[in-house]
Amino acid sequence: MESMQQNAMQFQQMQQAQNERMEALQQMMIQSQASQAERPTVAGVKTAVGQSGTPMQIARRGVSGSFGRKGMRIQALNV
Repeated sequence: MESMQQNAMQFQQMQQAQNERMEALQQMMIQSQASQAERPTVAGVKTAVGQSGTPMQIARRGVSGSFGRKGMRIQALNV
């Protein structure tokens, strides 16, 4: 009879520990869902436009770049 009572107590403790773990997991899931919610976007924000052209125009110029130099020149090395 004593062993059955001990087993019942052990099962109750295990059940309580499992319930606590489940509550913690549910809280983590709620926080995860809240952090993944869509954030509002800002409308009407414009970025600065440079005079160097579109990214495609810049890429087409290649190494010479917008300064008209041929390649990357390193005139002197101070060693």
